[in-house]
Amino acid sequence: MRAIRWLNWLASEDRGVSTILGYALNLSIATLLMTTLLITGADVVETQREQAVRSELQVLGQQLASAVVTADQLNASGTESATVTDVVVRRTLPTQVVDTSYTIDVTSQDGDDEYGIVLDSANPDVTITVRFVSAAEVRTEDNSPLGGGPVVINHTDTDGDSVPELEVGNG
Repeated sequence: MRAIRWLNWLASEDRGVSTILGYALNLSIATLLMTTLLITGADVVETQREQAVRSELQVLGQQLASAVVTADQLNASGTESATVTDVVVRRTLPTQVVDTSYTIDVTSQDGDDEYGIVLDSANPDVTITVRFVSAAEVRTEDNSPLGGGPVVINHTDTDGDSVPELEVGNG
């Protein structure tokens, strides 16, 4: 019986409840706000990272396309004494952009002399294509994507048909 009276007295006592209840509510609201800020902040950072990767790949694609066009123009302006192995253009590209690796590939586009340099990163998933025009056929070394880093563009006959191509490879 004493226990029941003590429990009734404890249930009727509300002097300390408002302090504890207020503290618990404040703590839960603060936790909810912090969680919301962290989730929202992570999304903003990921979006900014993707935009940074996209813009860096665009710049690298433009630089590489410029180097390929330069090699094509150098070969076209060569003299009869110049051989196809005389044209070599080197371009130093970073191995990573925004702490993520990327690949470089060359694809044939709509026209006979239109090509595209395709730069692709895995995390975040961003693909950029930079189009350019070249009189010579352009391909990557072994017709497979290259990793980022130093690039060498050679004017050479890779397929043995006596028609030189521009070969983009790691160097």
